Amino acid sequence: MHEVFQITPQDTPNQEISVALNKLQQSLKSAPYEKDLREALQTWENADPAIVDRYVKWGAQVRDDFLSLTEAIDNDEDIDMAAAIHYIELKSRWIAMNTKINYQRFRGQDCSQDDAFKASALSMLLAVVEGLIPQEDIENITSFLAEPIRRAA
Repeated sequence: MHEVFQITPQDTPNQEISVALNKLQQSLKSAPYEKDLREALQTWENADPAIVDRYVKWGAQVRDDFLSLTEAIDNDEDIDMAAAIHYIELKSRWIAMNTKINYQRFRGQDCSQDDAFKASALSMLLAVVEGLIPQEDIENITSFLAEPIRRAA
């Protein structure tokens, strides 16, 4: 049985703009995510500029969807929970994408540039969101997500 992770509120809820929301918005909006992602994707051999643009926009949309969700919440505890849920969603998508890429490579195939770019966009966004969640919660989430893999091995 898995231990349920709990996010402890560290700020006072119901402020006009909560401390947690302010921290989250500053982290996600001020991080040079789009610039860094564009630079990373452009380093790929034969990187198609149109595909680079598509996945920079895609990653920004994933980030903006999360920001939109959190802006509707006015309680720090619920914002912290939303951050953890979003992290689980991103991490799950990243694990699935990397599993696909690894199996393609195992079979001697090249992974598509689209798949590689999507995995990169998710990875870089995960790094930003990870900084918003307590390390103990990250460890519990990682353990929870790895459990099906451990059982299959």
